[in-house]
Amino acid sequence: TAPAAAPASSGSFFSAAASGAGLGSQPAAAPTPSLFGGGATPAATPAPAASLFGAPTPAASAGLFGATPTAAPAASGTVGFGAAPTAAPAAPTLPSRMSHKKLVDIMDELRLRLGDQVNLFTEQAVQVDRWDRQLLEQRDRALQLRDVCARLKQGTASLNAELESILQRQDEMHSALSELESKVET
Repeated sequence: TAPAAAPASSGSFFSAAASGAGLGSQPAAAPTPSLFGGGATPAATPAPAASLFGAPTPAASAGLFGATPTAAPAASGTVGFGAAPTAAPAAPTLPSRMSHKKLVDIMDELRLRLGDQVNLFTEQAVQVDRWDRQLLEQRDRALQLRDVCARLKQGTASLNAELESILQRQDEMHSALSELESKVET
């Protein structure tokens, strides 16, 4: 007895008809259900190819998870669980600099841009390092100047104190001399 072949439209994700690589079987032309139940799609029909970086896709493409988009009801005013979602207006697509290029070309361009940015970053980092070293040197000089100023202030204060004591002694000597002169004159 020969084993019975599995039906082509079994609905299994790993079915031979869905992948087209069964053991000795031929791909079935019968429609197979999609993975998320969005309706039947023919197994031999390839999905429309979309561009990698922003090329417009065909308007007749299937919705998310293979479901075909349905027209939204006119503004019924019902909001909540079970209400049909309204379709948002399609945003205009901007032209992309990457469209109609090969992946190798795109990667080369991105690699060149990245290299330029790395070089710029390296130059800026070296400049910031130079500035940082200059700041540290200037800080050290400022700290040394502050220490010198503190020593000079202490020296100035001690000199002022000695000058005051000299002036005081000079005044005492002047008064003593004045007394002696007055005694000599009398």
